[in-house]
Amino acid sequence: MIMPYYDEIIGKIISYIEEQVKESKIETPSVKTIYLIGGTSLTKGLREAVEQHTGIKTMIAPNPENVVVLGLDKMQRSSFKQYDVARTGCGMAGFKDSEIAPLFKEAVDIENICLPKSFEEEIESVGTPDVPRELLTMMYGQVRTLIDLLTELNKQEPIRDSDDAIKRLEELIERNVRYGDEFAFMALRTVWCLMNRYEQDGKKVDIEQMEKDMLSFHNFRMTDFSSIFYNYSVRKTIKYIQFLNEFRKYTNYETICDDLQTIPVSACSSNDPEYYYSFNQYTIWDIDRILSREWSNVTKDGRLDNELLEQVVFGRFYKMVAEHGLRETIRLAYDDVGCRSNIKVPKRQEEIIWGPAYYIDGKHIEKGCSDFRHGEWTDTSFEMDFAHEILERDENYVRIESSIQGELYLPRLDYSLPVYSRDMGKMYFDNQEEKVKFIEAHKPK
Repeated sequence: MIMPYYDEIIGKIISYIEEQVKESKIETPSVKTIYLIGGTSLTKGLREAVEQHTGIKTMIAPNPENVVVLGLDKMQRSSFKQYDVARTGCGMAGFKDSEIAPLFKEAVDIENICLPKSFEEEIESVGTPDVPRELLTMMYGQVRTLIDLLTELNKQEPIRDSDDAIKRLEELIERNVRYGDEFAFMALRTVWCLMNRYEQDGKKVDIEQMEKDMLSFHNFRMTDFSSIFYNYSVRKTIKYIQFLNEFRKYTNYETICDDLQTIPVSACSSNDPEYYYSFNQYTIWDIDRILSREWSNVTKDGRLDNELLEQVVFGRFYKMVAEHGLRETIRLAYDDVGCRSNIKVPKRQEEIIWGPAYYIDGKHIEKGCSDFRHGEWTDTSFEMDFAHEILERDENYVRIESSIQGELYLPRLDYSLPVYSRDMGKMYFDNQEEKVKFIEAHKPK
């Protein structure tokens, strides 16, 4: 799951890269790319963010000594240097040579780059195929996905103005509601196929591995739109499984399959406008608001420029987070939502720092599920629209009505399990003692 200080980490990495560029260190190091630590979903999200903001490819490294920057093109131009590529990501990060080697296929014929023998053998054995984009990227949040879709629309036919942008974006999204969402359906079918395979092999439940296998499952080359929608659907599916796993404590894949029935989706007929994989209308309106206000800052010669769009929508926020940290950025550049002092959104100022809305409860900071959404929610409230069906039949929980919190789901005996609100999703407490007191005060006598 994406951690609360995820944006702060991204900001620090981007700040580091900008310093390297400013000091001209990026042209001459004897290294290949940016190396990030570990193989979790968080790291994949960081890689996607860094690539979007810098244009420099990233890879996963097994230790923190390898945080370095350079691209293949610059390696080739620096012909006076010899570059020895290590088996990056194939140790503690847990990737196989067959997964990482294809990333270096363009380096095979570059004289001053020496690849590991295992990489050369893998590249030769598979005929240097294209690495599926979905294996290398991780879509996080609806704004990220919508901007990616807008970028692809702009590549196909230049976007003329903000009205044109939103019209084409809404038409693209509406197809999944009106005519069926083949990408979400594909994600669910992939889950079922993989879990059947895991069951046959007697494997224990491993949600992170499932996500990785989903992203690399399909061998066919998808169009850019298909890749973006499929990646988004994978992330949404895994997020729902992770949300459920906090109280379901999965020990077998059959139970996961049964629970996924609560997020139905059709591939060939209309879906409910608020089905699980739908896009929040407020988020689309936010994109419209950004484009209308910032049109002169995201265009060149009157046409939308993808790089400027990226910088305005995400770059200002990450730059400020890199300088001040997440909590201080929220204090400086955010306001309360009406009377809700615990929900923060960017201030309406001359240069808006377009960033996610945040829910703050003491030390807990949580990013809104739709990124820029303005409303009374937490990140898990949308999942609760579907998961409450499972909680109501879960023997470990009891449902009660509270005059203040509304409908609550409380653990019957095991107080290590989370407490849930029907309206707000998972509830947070400063410590276990506070949580136990809350449960005891609200449980039926």
